[in-house]
Amino acid sequence: MTTTGPRQYLVRPRLFGKTRAPTWYAPEVTGHTGPDRRRRAELAVAYYQHQVIFAVLEAMRLWETDCVALFAEKYGENADNMRRKFRGERWASLEDMLAWTLHAGIDLLPVRTSAQGYLPPPELLIEREVAHSPVSLRGSPS
Repeated sequence: MTTTGPRQYLVRPRLFGKTRAPTWYAPEVTGHTGPDRRRRAELAVAYYQHQVIFAVLEAMRLWETDCVALFAEKYGENADNMRRKFRGERWASLEDMLAWTLHAGIDLLPVRTSAQGYLPPPELLIEREVAHSPVSLRGSPS
């Protein structure tokens, strides 16, 4: 996975784990073959991590605590590392995510009926705007 965290795929990165249906950037298209496979896989992992963290934070609200530090202590992880994972600044491992859900006692995700279900639904995807360098008008015919 890339060195940047999963929140890079959100249009508004601060919403990672905090809202049920944020808007995501669609995987970049490379050439005529469609989205890069690695980017699609990373988006799927980012989406999954977001859903896990959203569910864990919802469970914490029901426990009337929003203290990630207390959860980290009970789970046996460094609080700063866990906060970074919960903010989407770092990738969480599958082991982390499953342990959190087991510890929190939550039924996490609905059963997927197709591989496409691992990605955000199309209505929550937008294309990342590609910054084009401005065209120089110098030397153009008048």
